[in-house]
Amino acid sequence: MLRQPWPDWMKPAWDQRFNELALAAGRQNQIELLNRKQEGLMKQLSGELTDSQYQMLLEWDEYSNFRNAVEKEWMYLAGTKDGMEILKKLKDFMMD
Repeated sequence: MLRQPWPDWMKPAWDQRFNELALAAGRQNQIELLNRKQEGLMKQLSGELTDSQYQMLLEWDEYSNFRNAVEKEWMYLAGTKDGMEILKKLKDFMMD
């Protein structure tokens, strides 16, 4: 297993911060509007599709949401690693 360039305690702290930011993002007006639109479409689809089709759509939506969350977490951690590397290089530059 590859060793991460940060202490073990830092990953849970980043996960918590990521979850806090995701919650705050969900409260943004633009996101709330998109959520309402999506909920309306899902309600409409539930009335138009068979139960089997609707369940398949819900499963697809669940996988899509999970994939998006995994991608966002990966990007968040990659951005943090990039930021740490930039700070390290800047510190090294300033010490020269």
